[in-house]
Amino acid sequence: MNQYEAEFRTSEISLAATLVAFGYPLDFLERTDSSKVFFVFKRDSQLDEIIQRFWSRNLTVEPLTLFESQRYLKSRIFGER
Repeated sequence: MNQYEAEFRTSEISLAATLVAFGYPLDFLERTDSSKVFFVFKRDSQLDEIIQRFWSRNLTVEPLTLFESQRYLKSRIFGER
């Protein structure tokens, strides 16, 4: 498995927050320019299934956990400038 296959990148904060809420630690942020940020996660066997369920709207997340995950990601975005 090469590095690209071993990592998952998304600029979608709602998807990234969902992954954090499911226990996936944020590996790092990747900034492409001043307005675009990618959230990078290590890929495992369950990650693609969660992503598929997210996009098909077939996933349940505890609301407070999701909110806290999104707040954490925003603090990473704006705290690392």
